[in-house]
Amino acid sequence: MVGLSWKDALVDGNSAGLAFGQRQYASELVGTSDDPSDENFIWEAYYTFKVSDNVQITPAVFGLTDPKNGSGDDVTGAIVNTKFRF
Repeated sequence: MVGLSWKDALVDGNSAGLAFGQRQYASELVGTSDDPSDENFIWEAYYTFKVSDNVQITPAVFGLTDPKNGSGDDVTGAIVNTKFRF
C-alpha cells in the first residue's frame, strides 16, 4: 500500500489524500495456474473542507478492481463524512 496526504491543500486548513494498494497474493502456485488475486487493486481519494473551526466535510471516492478473483467486476463508490466538534 502507498498513501499520500497533504495538509493545507489548496486552502489553509483543508487536506487531501490518495491511497493505492493491492492485497497479498502468491506469485507462483505449484501444480496450478496463477493466483487470480494478482489483479486485485484498491484505491481511494479524499479532500477535507474546513467549513468552520467546528465543522469539516470530507467527500471521498474509492474503487476495487476484480474483488471476486477473476469475476471481472469492478466496484466504485463514494462517501461523505461530516465531523462536528463542540
